[in-house]
This record gives sequence, C-alpha cells and structure tokens, in this order.
Amino acid sequence: FADLPLEIRLKIWEDTWPKPRVIEAESFWDQDSESSESSASSETNDFARLRFNRSISAWLQSDLGSREPRSLNPEIDSFERRPAPIALSICQESREHTLKKFTKMLHVHEPWSFYFNPTSDILLLSSESNDEETVGETLWQSYGRQLSELKTSIFTIEEWREDRMPDVLRYFGGISVIQILLEAY
Repeated sequence: FADLPLEIRLKIWEDTWPKPRVIEAESFWDQDSESSESSASSETNDFARLRFNRSISAWLQSDLGSREPRSLNPEIDSFERRPAPIALSICQESREHTLKKFTKMLHVHEPWSFYFNPTSDILLLSSESNDEETVGETLWQSYGRQLSELKTSIFTIEEWREDRMPDVLRYFGGISVIQILLEAY
C-alpha cells in the first residue's frame, strides 16, 4: 500500500468517508429538573443538539412526511447515529487527510460530539420537531461559534414562509446556501 502513489492512497481514504448527510436539530426538555425542587435555580431546562438523520440520498428518497421517531432521552441514542469517519482511525496519513474535510462538532453540556463535512452535509431545521423560536438560541448555548462551520441549510417552502425560520439562521453565521423544497412533505 505504501508503494502506491499518494494520489491513489488519498482517493482510497476518501472512498471510506461517509456520503453527504442530513444533520437535524433536536430540542429536548430536561424532565429531571421539572420534578426537582431546585429547578428554579437551574440555568435552563431545555437544550438542543445536532444529530445525523440519514444520508442525503436516503433522505430525499424517503417519504418526507413520515418522520423517523426520535428518542426523548439523549442517553439512549446509539453511537451508530454519529460514527466518526473510519479514516480517522487507520493511520496518520488517513487521519490528516480526513481532517482537511471533516470538522469535529463538540456539544458543551454532554459528550455528544461528531465529525461532519461542512461542504457536503446539510442542516435541516424543521418546525415539525423543534420549537423553532428557541432552537437557534439553545443550539448556540450548546455549540457556540462552531455553528458557523455549517454551510448549507434546507427548509420546506412552508417553513421558510414562517417569519421565525429566517431569524433562526442568525445563529448560523456560516450558512451560504439555503435550499428550499418547493413540494410539501
């Protein structure tokens, strides 16, 4: 393998990378703090995170009206939902090449980190699964400036027509492409 030209080796590493994916925002309510008497002293009772929904090709081929059920407990979600590109674990050359395209997104309140490709992965902000008035703010509290690494977002035309959705984008300073699905779910 080491005798192969560098260009061929790099192409092999790239072939192990995940296909472009849909990254979805989720909001959660901390049910434990609701039952505790000290909930008034906690900073916030809700939080948001990002997770992979599925590959873009699978997402576009699916019935967009039937949403995948989500766990309300972030501890239950399996690691398979956020696997790191395998090339990060093979050798130094594969890791260095992969880190040129993939960025690590760290969640500040829990160990919920993942690698994403800012040039090919797409952010889905859906009013169907989130409180869109606060999802931008709670994502900012969870990820901070890292949100500016996301470059592309997708909405349905109905969600875009709502006045609140464009306001959410102010938390994502790096968004340079907005895709709008003209057909409803």
